[in-house]
Amino acid sequence: HELRTPLTAINGWAETVAGDLGDPELAASGLSIIQKETRRLSQMVEELLDFSRIESGRLKLQTEVFDLRAVHLHRAFAAGRHGLVVRRA
Repeated sequence: HELRTPLTAINGWAETVAGDLGDPELAASGLSIIQKETRRLSQMVEELLDFSRIESGRLKLQTEVFDLRAVHLHRAFAAGRHGLVVRRA
């Protein structure tokens, strides 16, 4: 399902743009969506390849202990600089 969504968008916009080359705004919008969905699909493929590498032992993960409170404070500070508020769920 996750792979079909960007493929459907890419295919739909490619057909739309190919069928209506007379509208530059529509073509630009469609091509922008195609590029965005292609990047999203590429990221998903990279993640699938990483999972495959992990399972085959070709990619090793390193674990590290860290202070989750410090990460939360860092994110809250960064968000505050942009006028956002971080709240606990």
